[in-house]
Amino acid sequence: MKFTKYDLNIKGFDMYNNEYEVILKDINNGNISNYDNSIQAYNKVKDSNLFDEDFYINHYNLKIPKKYALIHYLKEGFLEGKNPSMEFDGNEYLKSNPDVKRSNFNPLAHYVLYGKGEGRDFPFSVTRKLQNKIDSLENEIYINRITQNISLLRDKVLKGKKVNVVFILPAMMFVYKELYNLFDNDDKFNVQIVLVPHRIGNRSDIDDVAKDKYYQILGYLKENKYNVIEGYDFSNFNPIDLELRCSPDIIFYVLPYMRIYPENMKVYNLPGDILYAYIPYGEFLESTLEDNLYNFGWNERIWKIFCSSPDYLKNAAIKSNVGSSNVVVSGSARMDSLVNYEPSKYDYNWIFNKDENKKRIIWAPHHTLSRPGLNESEIFSTFDENYKFFYEFAKDNPNIEWVVRPHPLLKEVLSNVNTNMKIDGVITEDFADDYFFKWNSLPNARVHEELDYFDLFATADAMITDCVSFKSEYLFANKPGLILERNNVIYDEYKSSIFDAWYKAKGNDFDKIEQFINDVVVNEDDYLKETREKIFKEKLDFNTGNASKTIYEYIKNELFD
Repeated sequence: MKFTKYDLNIKGFDMYNNEYEVILKDINNGNISNYDNSIQAYNKVKDSNLFDEDFYINHYNLKIPKKYALIHYLKEGFLEGKNPSMEFDGNEYLKSNPDVKRSNFNPLAHYVLYGKGEGRDFPFSVTRKLQNKIDSLENEIYINRITQNISLLRDKVLKGKKVNVVFILPAMMFVYKELYNLFDNDDKFNVQIVLVPHRIGNRSDIDDVAKDKYYQILGYLKENKYNVIEGYDFSNFNPIDLELRCSPDIIFYVLPYMRIYPENMKVYNLPGDILYAYIPYGEFLESTLEDNLYNFGWNERIWKIFCSSPDYLKNAAIKSNVGSSNVVVSGSARMDSLVNYEPSKYDYNWIFNKDENKKRIIWAPHHTLSRPGLNESEIFSTFDENYKFFYEFAKDNPNIEWVVRPHPLLKEVLSNVNTNMKIDGVITEDFADDYFFKWNSLPNARVHEELDYFDLFATADAMITDCVSFKSEYLFANKPGLILERNNVIYDEYKSSIFDAWYKAKGNDFDKIEQFINDVVVNEDDYLKETREKIFKEKLDFNTGNASKTIYEYIKNELFD
Protein backbone atom coordinates (compact mmCIF):
# COMPACT_ATOMS: atom_id res chain seq x y z
CA MET A 1 0.00 0.00 0.00
CA LYS A 2 1.43 3.36 -1.02
CA PHE A 3 0.67 6.57 0.83
CA THR A 4 0.75 9.97 -0.76
CA LYS A 5 2.10 13.25 0.44
CA TYR A 6 -1.53 14.23 1.00
CA ASP A 7 -1.98 11.28 3.34
CA LEU A 8 1.11 12.25 5.33
CA ASN A 9 0.64 15.95 5.71
CA ILE A 10 -3.14 16.51 5.59
CA LYS A 11 -4.86 13.43 6.92
CA GLY A 12 -2.06 12.82 9.35
CA PHE A 13 -0.38 9.63 10.32
CA ASP A 14 -3.13 7.91 12.32
CA MET A 15 -4.64 6.04 9.38
CA TYR A 16 -1.57 3.85 8.92
CA ASN A 17 0.23 4.29 12.22
CA ASN A 18 -0.66 0.68 12.99
CA GLU A 19 0.98 -0.65 9.81
CA TYR A 20 4.28 1.09 10.54
CA GLU A 21 4.15 -0.10 14.14
CA VAL A 22 3.70 -3.68 12.92
CA ILE A 23 6.67 -3.30 10.56
CA LEU A 24 8.84 -1.89 13.34
CA LYS A 25 7.83 -4.70 15.68
CA ASP A 26 8.65 -7.30 13.04
CA ILE A 27 12.05 -5.70 12.48
CA ASN A 28 12.83 -5.75 16.20
CA ASN A 29 11.77 -9.41 16.43
CA GLY A 30 13.66 -10.44 13.33
CA ASN A 31 10.50 -11.38 11.42
CA ILE A 32 11.47 -9.66 8.19
CA SER A 33 11.77 -12.48 5.64
CA ASN A 34 8.43 -11.56 4.04
CA TYR A 35 9.41 -7.93 3.47
CA ASP A 36 11.27 -6.54 0.48
CA ASN A 37 15.04 -6.03 0.47
CA SER A 38 14.79 -2.41 1.54
CA ILE A 39 12.88 -3.16 4.76
CA GLN A 40 15.15 -6.14 5.42
CA ALA A 41 18.08 -3.72 5.31
CA TYR A 42 16.54 -1.50 8.02
CA ASN A 43 19.08 -2.21 10.78
CA LYS A 44 22.09 -2.05 8.49
CA VAL A 45 20.93 1.27 7.07
CA LYS A 46 20.28 2.57 10.56
CA ASP A 47 23.73 1.51 11.77
CA SER A 48 25.38 3.10 8.72
CA ASN A 49 24.76 6.61 10.13
CA LEU A 50 23.74 7.70 6.61
CA PHE A 51 20.11 8.27 7.51
CA ASP A 52 19.38 11.50 9.37
CA GLU A 53 15.86 11.34 10.81
CA ASP A 54 15.84 15.00 11.84
CA PHE A 55 16.87 16.14 8.37
CA TYR A 56 14.39 13.79 6.73
CA ILE A 57 11.39 14.88 8.77
CA ASN A 58 12.16 18.59 8.91
CA HIS A 59 13.40 19.05 5.34
CA TYR A 60 10.31 17.41 3.87
CA ASN A 61 7.91 18.69 6.56
CA LEU A 62 6.62 15.20 7.36
CA LYS A 63 4.10 14.81 10.16
CA ILE A 64 5.33 11.44 11.38
CA PRO A 65 6.98 10.25 14.59
CA LYS A 66 10.76 9.98 14.43
CA LYS A 67 10.69 6.26 15.09
CA TYR A 68 8.92 5.70 11.75
CA ALA A 69 11.11 8.01 9.68
CA LEU A 70 13.48 5.36 8.34
CA ILE A 71 10.64 2.95 7.56
CA HIS A 72 8.90 5.71 5.63
CA TYR A 73 12.03 6.46 3.62
CA LEU A 74 12.72 2.80 2.81
CA LYS A 75 9.10 2.12 1.91
CA GLU A 76 7.80 5.36 0.46
CA GLY A 77 10.17 8.27 0.54
CA PHE A 78 12.76 7.18 -2.00
CA LEU A 79 9.98 6.59 -4.56
CA GLU A 80 9.03 10.25 -4.11
CA GLY A 81 12.63 11.38 -4.70
CA LYS A 82 13.36 12.13 -1.06
CA ASN A 83 16.93 11.92 0.21
CA PRO A 84 17.86 10.26 3.52
CA SER A 85 20.29 12.94 4.65
CA MET A 86 22.03 16.09 3.56
CA GLU A 87 25.04 14.05 2.44
CA PHE A 88 23.50 11.20 0.42
CA ASP A 89 21.80 12.00 -2.89
CA GLY A 90 19.66 8.96 -3.71
CA ASN A 91 18.56 10.36 -7.04
CA GLU A 92 22.17 10.86 -8.11
CA TYR A 93 22.97 7.29 -7.03
CA LEU A 94 20.13 5.91 -9.18
CA LYS A 95 21.18 8.10 -12.10
CA SER A 96 24.75 6.83 -11.89
CA ASN A 97 23.65 3.22 -11.39
CA PRO A 98 20.81 2.44 -13.83
CA ASP A 99 20.84 -1.25 -12.83
CA VAL A 100 19.79 -0.24 -9.32
CA LYS A 101 17.10 2.05 -10.68
CA ARG A 102 15.69 -0.74 -12.87
CA SER A 103 15.52 -3.07 -9.87
CA ASN A 104 13.43 -0.51 -7.92
CA PHE A 105 15.89 -0.96 -5.03
CA ASN A 106 16.08 1.77 -2.41
CA PRO A 107 19.33 3.62 -3.28
CA LEU A 108 20.65 3.96 0.27
CA ALA A 109 19.82 0.36 1.13
CA HIS A 110 21.60 -0.79 -2.03
CA TYR A 111 24.67 1.32 -1.29
CA VAL A 112 24.92 0.01 2.28
CA LEU A 113 24.31 -3.62 1.32
CA TYR A 114 26.23 -3.81 -1.94
CA GLY A 115 27.34 -0.55 -3.49
CA LYS A 116 30.05 0.40 -1.02
CA GLY A 117 31.56 -3.09 -1.14
CA GLU A 118 31.47 -3.06 -4.94
CA GLY A 119 33.34 0.22 -5.05
CA ARG A 120 30.47 2.34 -6.36
CA ASP A 121 30.93 6.07 -5.83
CA PHE A 122 29.29 7.70 -2.85
CA PRO A 123 26.64 10.04 -4.26
CA PHE A 124 27.42 13.30 -2.53
CA SER A 125 24.56 15.74 -2.78
CA VAL A 126 25.09 19.13 -4.36
CA THR A 127 24.82 20.53 -0.86
CA ARG A 128 27.47 18.13 0.39
CA LYS A 129 29.82 18.87 -2.52
CA LEU A 130 29.54 22.53 -1.70
CA GLN A 131 30.01 21.66 1.96
CA ASN A 132 33.20 19.74 1.12
CA LYS A 133 34.62 22.88 -0.48
CA ILE A 134 33.61 24.83 2.58
CA ASP A 135 35.20 22.16 4.79
CA SER A 136 38.44 22.47 2.86
CA LEU A 137 38.46 26.21 3.39
CA GLU A 138 37.52 25.73 7.04
CA ASN A 139 40.39 23.28 7.39
CA GLU A 140 42.82 25.87 6.16
CA ILE A 141 41.33 28.38 8.56
CA TYR A 142 41.48 25.82 11.35
CA ILE A 143 45.18 25.17 10.79
CA ASN A 144 45.79 28.88 11.10
CA ARG A 145 43.63 28.92 14.21
CA ILE A 146 45.68 26.13 15.79
CA THR A 147 48.79 28.19 15.25
CA GLN A 148 47.06 31.10 16.94
CA ASN A 149 45.82 28.87 19.78
CA ILE A 150 49.32 27.65 20.54
CA SER A 151 50.53 31.24 20.54
CA LEU A 152 47.73 32.20 22.97
CA LEU A 153 48.55 29.28 25.26
CA ARG A 154 52.21 30.28 25.28
CA ASP A 155 51.18 33.77 26.33
CA LYS A 156 49.01 32.24 29.06
CA VAL A 157 51.95 30.24 30.41
CA LEU A 158 54.21 33.31 30.35
CA LYS A 159 51.64 35.05 32.55
CA GLY A 160 51.96 32.25 35.10
CA LYS A 161 48.59 30.65 34.36
CA LYS A 162 48.07 26.90 34.14
CA VAL A 163 47.10 25.04 30.99
CA ASN A 164 43.82 23.17 31.51
CA VAL A 165 43.96 19.63 30.12
CA VAL A 166 40.69 17.69 30.01
CA PHE A 167 40.13 14.01 29.23
CA ILE A 168 36.48 13.40 28.25
CA LEU A 169 35.82 9.83 29.33
CA PRO A 170 32.71 7.86 28.34
CA ALA A 171 32.14 5.48 31.25
CA MET A 172 34.87 2.96 30.49
CA MET A 173 38.37 2.07 31.61
CA PHE A 174 40.75 5.01 31.87
CA VAL A 175 43.98 3.69 30.38
CA TYR A 176 46.11 6.84 30.37
CA LYS A 177 47.22 6.80 34.00
CA GLU A 178 50.86 7.56 33.24
CA LEU A 179 50.04 10.46 30.93
CA TYR A 180 47.58 11.84 33.49
CA ASN A 181 50.22 11.64 36.24
CA LEU A 182 52.80 13.49 34.14
CA PHE A 183 50.38 16.41 33.70
CA ASP A 184 49.24 16.19 37.31
CA ASN A 185 52.80 16.40 38.65
CA ASP A 186 53.63 19.45 36.55
CA ASP A 187 52.55 22.74 38.12
CA LYS A 188 52.14 24.27 34.65
CA PHE A 189 49.10 22.05 34.02
CA ASN A 190 45.71 21.47 35.59
CA VAL A 191 44.40 18.08 34.50
CA GLN A 192 40.81 16.85 34.86
CA ILE A 193 38.79 13.82 33.80
CA VAL A 194 35.21 14.62 32.79
CA LEU A 195 33.14 11.46 33.12
CA VAL A 196 30.05 11.04 30.92
CA PRO A 197 27.72 8.05 30.40
CA HIS A 198 28.61 5.59 27.66
CA ARG A 199 25.72 5.13 25.23
CA ILE A 200 25.58 1.86 23.32
CA GLY A 201 25.44 2.18 19.52
CA ASN A 202 23.28 5.07 18.36
CA ARG A 203 21.00 5.10 21.38
CA SER A 204 20.12 8.48 22.83
CA ASP A 205 18.80 7.18 26.14
CA ILE A 206 20.81 6.21 29.20
CA ASP A 207 19.49 3.03 30.79
CA ASP A 208 20.09 1.69 34.29
CA VAL A 209 23.01 -0.50 33.19
CA ALA A 210 24.83 2.49 31.71
CA LYS A 211 24.01 4.54 34.80
CA ASP A 212 25.36 1.84 37.13
CA LYS A 213 28.55 1.62 35.07
CA TYR A 214 28.94 5.39 35.27
CA TYR A 215 28.80 5.38 39.06
CA GLN A 216 31.06 2.34 39.33
CA ILE A 217 33.74 4.09 37.30
CA LEU A 218 33.19 7.37 39.14
CA GLY A 219 33.87 5.56 42.42
CA TYR A 220 37.00 3.96 41.01
CA LEU A 221 38.40 7.26 39.77
CA LYS A 222 37.72 8.97 43.09
CA GLU A 223 39.24 6.09 45.06
CA ASN A 224 42.38 6.33 42.97
CA LYS A 225 42.63 10.08 43.58
CA TYR A 226 41.96 11.27 40.04
CA ASN A 227 40.66 14.81 39.64
CA VAL A 228 37.34 13.66 38.20
CA ILE A 229 34.39 15.88 37.30
CA GLU A 230 30.88 14.44 37.13
CA GLY A 231 30.04 15.37 33.56
CA TYR A 232 26.37 14.43 33.69
CA ASP A 233 23.55 15.41 36.05
CA PHE A 234 21.13 12.49 36.28
CA SER A 235 18.64 14.54 38.28
CA ASN A 236 17.80 16.70 35.26
CA PHE A 237 19.28 14.49 32.50
CA ASN A 238 21.70 17.16 31.33
CA PRO A 239 25.48 17.28 30.90
CA ILE A 240 27.52 19.93 32.66
CA ASP A 241 28.58 23.08 30.87
CA LEU A 242 32.10 21.93 29.96
CA GLU A 243 33.38 25.36 28.99
CA LEU A 244 32.07 27.04 32.13
CA ARG A 245 33.15 24.28 34.51
CA CYS A 246 36.56 23.34 33.12
CA SER A 247 37.73 26.13 30.77
CA PRO A 248 39.62 23.57 28.66
CA ASP A 249 42.70 24.55 26.70
CA ILE A 250 43.43 21.00 25.52
CA ILE A 251 40.81 18.23 25.23
CA PHE A 252 41.71 14.57 24.82
CA TYR A 253 38.94 12.41 23.37
CA VAL A 254 39.48 8.75 24.27
CA LEU A 255 37.03 7.44 21.64
CA PRO A 256 36.53 8.94 18.17
CA TYR A 257 32.76 8.41 17.89
CA MET A 258 31.07 11.75 18.50
CA ARG A 259 27.62 10.12 18.78
CA ILE A 260 28.43 8.78 22.27
CA TYR A 261 29.23 12.20 23.76
CA PRO A 262 26.70 14.74 25.06
CA GLU A 263 25.78 17.34 22.44
CA ASN A 264 27.62 20.18 24.13
CA MET A 265 30.82 18.11 24.35
CA LYS A 266 30.97 17.15 20.70
CA VAL A 267 33.87 18.76 18.93
CA TYR A 268 31.54 20.53 16.47
CA ASN A 269 29.78 22.35 19.31
CA LEU A 270 32.87 23.50 21.16
CA PRO A 271 34.92 26.65 20.50
CA GLY A 272 37.69 26.74 17.94
CA ASP A 273 40.19 28.10 20.43
CA ILE A 274 40.63 24.68 22.08
CA LEU A 275 43.33 22.21 21.01
CA TYR A 276 41.73 18.81 20.37
CA ALA A 277 43.78 15.63 20.68
CA TYR A 278 43.02 11.95 20.23
CA ILE A 279 44.84 8.74 21.16
CA PRO A 280 43.49 5.76 19.14
CA TYR A 281 41.83 3.21 21.42
CA GLY A 282 43.51 0.29 19.63
CA GLU A 283 46.69 -0.41 17.73
CA PHE A 284 44.95 -0.60 14.30
CA LEU A 285 47.86 -1.91 12.27
CA GLU A 286 46.00 -3.49 9.35
CA SER A 287 45.51 -1.55 6.13
CA THR A 288 42.33 -3.58 5.49
CA LEU A 289 40.46 -2.12 8.46
CA GLU A 290 37.42 0.11 7.93
CA ASP A 291 38.30 3.64 6.84
CA ASN A 292 36.38 5.13 9.77
CA LEU A 293 39.04 3.91 12.19
CA TYR A 294 41.35 6.46 10.57
CA ASN A 295 38.87 8.93 9.11
CA PHE A 296 36.15 9.38 11.73
CA GLY A 297 34.54 12.62 10.62
CA TRP A 298 36.35 15.29 12.60
CA ASN A 299 39.97 14.74 11.59
CA GLU A 300 40.19 18.27 10.24
CA ARG A 301 39.55 19.63 13.73
CA ILE A 302 42.17 17.53 15.51
CA TRP A 303 45.31 19.23 16.60
CA LYS A 304 47.23 15.95 17.08
CA ILE A 305 46.57 12.21 16.89
CA PHE A 306 49.14 10.39 19.04
CA CYS A 307 49.32 6.92 17.52
CA SER A 308 51.19 3.78 18.48
CA SER A 309 53.11 2.81 15.35
CA PRO A 310 54.31 3.84 11.89
CA ASP A 311 51.65 1.49 10.44
CA TYR A 312 48.88 3.74 11.77
CA LEU A 313 50.64 6.75 10.27
CA LYS A 314 50.81 5.05 6.85
CA ASN A 315 47.13 4.07 6.95
CA ALA A 316 46.07 7.55 8.04
CA ALA A 317 48.01 9.06 5.14
CA ILE A 318 45.79 7.09 2.76
CA LYS A 319 42.45 6.99 4.57
CA SER A 320 42.15 10.25 6.51
CA ASN A 321 40.60 13.23 4.73
CA VAL A 322 43.51 15.35 5.98
CA GLY A 323 46.16 12.68 5.51
CA SER A 324 48.74 12.17 8.22
CA SER A 325 49.56 15.85 8.67
CA ASN A 326 48.33 15.86 12.27
CA VAL A 327 49.55 12.39 13.27
CA VAL A 328 52.43 11.91 15.72
CA VAL A 329 53.93 8.45 16.24
CA SER A 330 54.40 8.27 19.99
CA GLY A 331 54.13 4.57 20.78
CA SER A 332 51.23 3.01 22.65
CA ALA A 333 50.30 5.21 25.60
CA ARG A 334 47.53 2.73 26.42
CA MET A 335 50.07 0.02 27.13
CA ASP A 336 52.49 2.02 29.24
CA SER A 337 50.81 0.89 32.47
CA LEU A 338 51.21 -2.76 31.49
CA VAL A 339 54.78 -2.48 30.25
CA ASN A 340 55.80 -0.55 33.38
CA TYR A 341 53.66 -2.65 35.72
CA GLU A 342 54.65 -2.79 39.37
CA PRO A 343 52.56 -4.64 42.00
CA SER A 344 50.43 -2.45 44.24
CA LYS A 345 47.71 -2.78 46.88
CA TYR A 346 45.10 -1.92 44.23
CA ASP A 347 45.91 -4.98 42.10
CA TYR A 348 43.43 -7.77 41.51
CA ASN A 349 43.53 -10.18 44.46
CA TRP A 350 43.80 -13.65 43.00
CA ILE A 351 42.14 -16.48 44.93
CA PHE A 352 45.19 -18.75 44.88
CA ASN A 353 48.68 -17.60 45.72
CA LYS A 354 51.17 -17.85 42.89
CA ASP A 355 53.34 -20.22 44.93
CA GLU A 356 50.51 -22.76 44.86
CA ASN A 357 51.47 -23.30 41.20
CA LYS A 358 47.90 -23.13 39.93
CA LYS A 359 47.29 -21.64 36.54
CA ARG A 360 45.35 -18.42 36.06
CA ILE A 361 43.26 -17.89 32.92
CA ILE A 362 41.31 -14.82 31.75
CA TRP A 363 38.17 -15.46 29.72
CA ALA A 364 37.13 -12.24 27.98
CA PRO A 365 33.89 -12.58 25.94
CA HIS A 366 32.92 -9.80 23.52
CA HIS A 367 29.51 -8.08 23.34
CA THR A 368 28.64 -8.36 19.62
CA LEU A 369 26.10 -11.15 19.95
CA SER A 370 24.14 -12.26 16.90
CA ARG A 371 20.91 -10.29 16.47
CA PRO A 372 18.53 -9.25 13.70
CA GLY A 373 20.01 -6.69 11.34
CA LEU A 374 23.60 -7.01 12.56
CA ASN A 375 25.94 -7.82 9.70
CA GLU A 376 27.74 -11.16 10.07
CA SER A 377 31.05 -9.36 9.67
CA GLU A 378 30.28 -7.37 12.82
CA ILE A 379 29.54 -10.41 15.04
CA PHE A 380 32.63 -11.52 16.94
CA SER A 381 31.15 -12.79 20.19
CA THR A 382 31.05 -16.57 20.62
CA PHE A 383 29.42 -16.26 24.04
CA ASP A 384 26.18 -17.84 22.82
CA GLU A 385 28.15 -20.90 21.69
CA ASN A 386 30.31 -21.51 24.74
CA TYR A 387 28.94 -19.79 27.86
CA LYS A 388 27.82 -23.16 29.27
CA PHE A 389 31.08 -24.89 28.36
CA PHE A 390 33.33 -22.42 30.16
CA TYR A 391 31.28 -22.44 33.33
CA GLU A 392 31.12 -26.24 33.47
CA PHE A 393 34.83 -26.57 32.69
CA ALA A 394 35.75 -24.16 35.49
CA LYS A 395 33.46 -26.00 37.91
CA ASP A 396 34.97 -29.38 36.98
CA ASN A 397 38.60 -28.18 37.16
CA PRO A 398 39.04 -26.47 40.54
CA ASN A 399 42.84 -26.39 40.26
CA ILE A 400 42.65 -23.75 37.51
CA GLU A 401 41.69 -20.22 38.56
CA TRP A 402 39.44 -18.24 36.23
CA VAL A 403 38.75 -14.57 35.85
CA VAL A 404 35.76 -13.74 33.67
CA ARG A 405 36.38 -10.34 32.15
CA PRO A 406 33.25 -9.54 30.07
CA HIS A 407 33.34 -6.65 27.63
CA PRO A 408 31.89 -3.59 29.45
CA LEU A 409 28.85 -3.68 27.14
CA LEU A 410 28.13 -7.43 27.31
CA LYS A 411 25.79 -7.25 30.30
CA GLU A 412 23.86 -4.41 28.72
CA VAL A 413 23.51 -6.32 25.46
CA LEU A 414 22.38 -9.47 27.28
CA SER A 415 19.84 -7.53 29.32
CA ASN A 416 18.50 -4.87 26.96
CA VAL A 417 19.19 -5.84 23.35
CA ASN A 418 16.96 -8.17 21.34
CA THR A 419 19.64 -10.75 20.56
CA ASN A 420 18.99 -14.10 18.92
CA MET A 421 19.57 -15.69 22.32
CA LYS A 422 16.61 -13.73 23.66
CA ILE A 423 14.43 -14.20 20.57
CA ASP A 424 15.02 -17.97 20.70
CA GLY A 425 14.05 -18.07 24.36
CA VAL A 426 17.52 -19.13 25.52
CA ILE A 427 17.83 -16.22 27.95
CA THR A 428 15.64 -13.67 29.74
CA GLU A 429 16.39 -10.14 30.94
CA ASP A 430 17.64 -11.57 34.27
CA PHE A 431 20.06 -13.96 32.63
CA ALA A 432 23.20 -11.81 32.90
CA ASP A 433 22.93 -11.24 36.66
CA ASP A 434 22.14 -14.89 37.34
CA TYR A 435 24.88 -16.22 35.08
CA PHE A 436 27.70 -14.09 36.43
CA PHE A 437 26.49 -14.69 40.00
CA LYS A 438 27.03 -18.42 39.36
CA TRP A 439 30.62 -17.69 38.32
CA ASN A 440 31.27 -15.67 41.45
CA SER A 441 29.91 -18.56 43.51
CA LEU A 442 32.62 -20.94 42.28
CA PRO A 443 35.59 -21.36 44.67
CA ASN A 444 38.09 -20.91 41.82
CA ALA A 445 36.53 -18.09 39.81
CA ARG A 446 35.52 -14.45 39.88
CA VAL A 447 33.93 -11.97 37.54
CA HIS A 448 36.15 -8.93 37.03
CA GLU A 449 34.40 -5.69 36.11
CA GLU A 450 36.88 -3.24 37.57
CA LEU A 451 38.07 -0.34 35.48
CA ASP A 452 41.70 -1.42 35.28
CA TYR A 453 42.64 -4.79 33.82
CA PHE A 454 46.36 -4.39 33.15
CA ASP A 455 47.18 -6.01 36.48
CA LEU A 456 45.23 -9.04 35.20
CA PHE A 457 47.27 -9.08 32.01
CA ALA A 458 50.49 -8.87 33.99
CA THR A 459 49.68 -11.65 36.48
CA ALA A 460 47.54 -14.16 34.54
CA ASP A 461 49.06 -17.13 32.71
CA ALA A 462 46.87 -16.99 29.60
CA MET A 463 43.84 -15.39 27.95
CA ILE A 464 40.95 -16.84 25.99
CA THR A 465 38.92 -14.25 24.10
CA ASP A 466 36.85 -13.44 21.04
CA CYS A 467 37.56 -9.72 21.41
CA VAL A 468 39.75 -8.79 18.46
CA SER A 469 40.85 -5.53 20.07
CA PHE A 470 42.87 -7.59 22.57
CA LYS A 471 44.85 -9.26 19.79
CA SER A 472 47.53 -6.55 19.94
CA GLU A 473 47.15 -5.44 23.54
CA TYR A 474 47.77 -8.84 25.09
CA LEU A 475 51.01 -9.28 23.17
CA PHE A 476 52.51 -6.64 25.44
CA ALA A 477 52.11 -9.16 28.30
CA ASN A 478 53.99 -11.88 26.35
CA LYS A 479 51.60 -14.62 27.49
CA PRO A 480 49.85 -17.28 25.38
CA GLY A 481 46.40 -16.39 24.13
CA LEU A 482 43.59 -18.23 22.34
CA ILE A 483 41.38 -16.35 19.87
CA LEU A 484 37.89 -17.82 19.49
CA GLU A 485 36.37 -17.41 16.03
CA ARG A 486 32.77 -17.70 14.86
CA ASN A 487 31.74 -19.94 12.01
CA ASN A 488 30.88 -18.06 8.80
CA VAL A 489 32.54 -14.85 10.00
CA ILE A 490 35.32 -13.46 7.84
CA TYR A 491 38.18 -12.00 9.86
CA ASP A 492 40.17 -10.73 6.87
CA GLU A 493 40.03 -7.11 8.06
CA TYR A 494 41.70 -8.07 11.32
CA LYS A 495 44.05 -10.75 10.06
CA SER A 496 47.66 -9.74 9.86
CA SER A 497 50.88 -11.12 11.23
CA ILE A 498 49.48 -10.25 14.67
CA PHE A 499 47.01 -13.14 14.35
CA ASP A 500 49.91 -15.53 13.88
CA ALA A 501 50.98 -14.83 17.46
CA TRP A 502 47.73 -16.35 18.78
CA TYR A 503 46.44 -19.87 19.11
CA LYS A 504 43.07 -20.18 17.37
CA ALA A 505 39.91 -22.26 17.71
CA LYS A 506 36.28 -22.04 16.69
CA GLY A 507 34.11 -20.84 19.54
CA ASN A 508 32.25 -24.14 19.64
CA ASP A 509 35.28 -26.41 19.20
CA PHE A 510 35.43 -27.47 22.83
CA ASP A 511 38.06 -30.18 22.22
CA LYS A 512 40.48 -27.66 20.78
CA ILE A 513 39.78 -25.19 23.60
CA GLU A 514 40.50 -27.91 26.18
CA GLN A 515 43.67 -28.82 24.29
CA PHE A 516 44.90 -25.24 24.58
CA ILE A 517 44.14 -25.15 28.30
CA ASN A 518 45.77 -28.49 29.09
CA ASP A 519 48.74 -28.48 26.73
CA VAL A 520 49.71 -24.82 26.34
CA VAL A 521 48.68 -23.41 29.73
CA VAL A 522 48.81 -26.23 32.27
CA ASN A 523 51.68 -28.20 30.73
CA GLU A 524 53.40 -25.01 29.48
CA ASP A 525 53.98 -26.27 25.94
CA ASP A 526 53.83 -22.72 24.55
CA TYR A 527 55.19 -23.48 21.09
CA LEU A 528 54.20 -20.04 19.73
CA LYS A 529 56.30 -18.12 22.26
CA GLU A 530 59.22 -17.45 19.92
CA THR A 531 56.88 -16.45 17.06
CA ARG A 532 54.91 -14.20 19.39
CA GLU A 533 58.00 -12.37 20.60
CA LYS A 534 59.27 -11.91 17.04
CA ILE A 535 55.93 -10.47 15.85
CA PHE A 536 55.76 -8.13 18.83
CA LYS A 537 59.23 -6.78 18.11
CA GLU A 538 58.46 -6.25 14.42
CA LYS A 539 54.97 -4.73 14.72
CA LEU A 540 54.43 -3.28 18.19
CA ASP A 541 57.74 -2.64 19.91
CA PHE A 542 57.94 1.08 19.18
CA ASN A 543 58.96 3.40 22.03
CA THR A 544 57.54 0.74 24.35
CA GLY A 545 56.80 1.99 27.85
CA ASN A 546 57.67 5.60 27.01
CA ALA A 547 54.70 6.77 24.92
CA SER A 548 53.07 8.83 27.68
CA LYS A 549 56.30 10.67 28.34
CA THR A 550 56.71 11.31 24.61
CA ILE A 551 53.21 12.83 24.35
CA TYR A 552 53.72 14.93 27.47
CA GLU A 553 57.08 16.24 26.28
CA TYR A 554 55.73 16.92 22.79
CA ILE A 555 52.99 19.12 24.26
CA LYS A 556 55.41 20.85 26.59
CA ASN A 557 57.76 21.61 23.71
CA GLU A 558 54.88 23.00 21.65
CA LEU A 559 53.71 25.28 24.44
CA PHE A 560 56.78 26.19 26.43
CA ASP A 561 59.74 26.27 24.06
